[in-house]
Amino acid sequence: MRHSRLKPTQDTVAKKIFQNKEVTKAFVSDILNLAVTEVELLDGHQISLPNDHSPRGFYTVTDILVKLDDGTQVIIEIQIVKQKFFINRLWTYICTQVHDNFEQARQEHGDTHTTHEWLYPVYGIALVEKNYFDDDNPFHIFSLREESTNQELFIQPKNSDKQHSLVKLAFLELGKYQPETISEYDLKKWFEFFGNRDFT
Repeated sequence: MRHSRLKPTQDTVAKKIFQNKEVTKAFVSDILNLAVTEVELLDGHQISLPNDHSPRGFYTVTDILVKLDDGTQVIIEIQIVKQKFFINRLWTYICTQVHDNFEQARQEHGDTHTTHEWLYPVYGIALVEKNYFDDDNPFHIFSLREESTNQELFIQPKNSDKQHSLVKLAFLELGKYQPETISEYDLKKWFEFFGNRDFT
């Protein structure tokens, strides 16, 4: 039986969990289906913001930024109270991080028209306790694709030997999860862990 009063989605608990690089590496790899060998926790990007609909001083948001060995960055956000514009905010964080990375590339490689060649993608993973999508599927992953052919859009940074998905946004709706809804163990274990459920 899991601890009923200590939830993995609580702010301080979640930060402690993701400070473990092996856990973070496995989580990102399983959720985004990426081959991850190393992760780096980037300091200064763990942000807590109050929820507008919660009592004053009650914090509900955990942002964690990690850098993968291939240069890709991933924002992990946990949302325990439903917010109407949560997806807007997550997208804003991703865009802000891309902008920050561009400014850093300008400093490292010079302010030239080729600065963008050094940019790696920034992906997002959202662990949400409330439902955001009108279906029974607890796991969604979005990418940027051509509307008629479904061809995915990729980029290849100058110093990378492979192509990267331009956008990846994954959502784990913990409230929807039932053991029979997900067959893949690599996904199931994270729903049960962060949903504070018994492992099946």
